[in-house]
Amino acid sequence: EAQAVVAKGATAALDLTAGFPETAPLLALPYCNIQLLPLTVPTVAQLREAVAFVHQHSSRGIVYVHGALGYSRSVGVISAYLGTVIGDE
Repeated sequence: EAQAVVAKGATAALDLTAGFPETAPLLALPYCNIQLLPLTVPTVAQLREAVAFVHQHSSRGIVYVHGALGYSRSVGVISAYLGTVIGDE
């Protein structure tokens, strides 16, 4: 799956899992791991770090953001990022 993500154009990876090893194809990209447990709320500092990483790397290409379950951590971070982008307009 990670190879397919890179093949589709991912240029950076934000890993929001805690305790899971990342795959080599994603580690070869600019990479950030902010360890969040499933179904927990990130701290303000963690959220700021995640949004800053997405903001920095999205100007250069596609940022692949993932947790393990696919419906809370990644969605929350991208919602926060979009809030900053939309708020700037």
